[in-house]
Amino acid sequence: MPAGIDRNACVICKQKLDRSMNRRTALKIIPGALAMTAASQALMVPALGADAKSVNGAIELRNIWARASKSEDTTAYLDILNHGTTSDNLIAVNSPLAERCVLQKTHWSGLTMSTVAVTSISIPAMGRVRLTPGGTYIEILGLSQSLEGRNDLPLSLTFSEAGQIDVTAELTMRLLGPTRQN
Repeated sequence: MPAGIDRNACVICKQKLDRSMNRRTALKIIPGALAMTAASQALMVPALGADAKSVNGAIELRNIWARASKSEDTTAYLDILNHGTTSDNLIAVNSPLAERCVLQKTHWSGLTMSTVAVTSISIPAMGRVRLTPGGTYIEILGLSQSLEGRNDLPLSLTFSEAGQIDVTAELTMRLLGPTRQN
């Protein structure tokens, strides 16, 4: 802008100046934004860690944990994400260390709690289902060996569409599971 001319006085000059500044600013910002996006994506992959597993790009399992019980029975919990465009159903769970695994749902009536076995758990398209203490969970019955001294428990989850997914549940003594949440 020529010397001695008030920038705010010349509306046409101001609009042209603003547009050219926006282009220059954008050209400086875009490469940095792209680099930051790529870096954040790279950092997110390790954050999923060993407790996340994806099959066919549709079903993803996160935060897989089980109680480190001293009895013959225990419970397991996890987050199930469906990235697909159709719903899927968790229809069975097995463990090589247990006689059987049962899908359970907790029902509350006032202060009274009861559990009911369910045949499947529906995972909606583009949705998430959390198996949590006091909600829906996996009951693992008749452990063939003690969990003492173990850090993990192998599980096989079977979905009606995605098929079987083998995972390892982290064993913990905490009431609500591991402290991290993805």
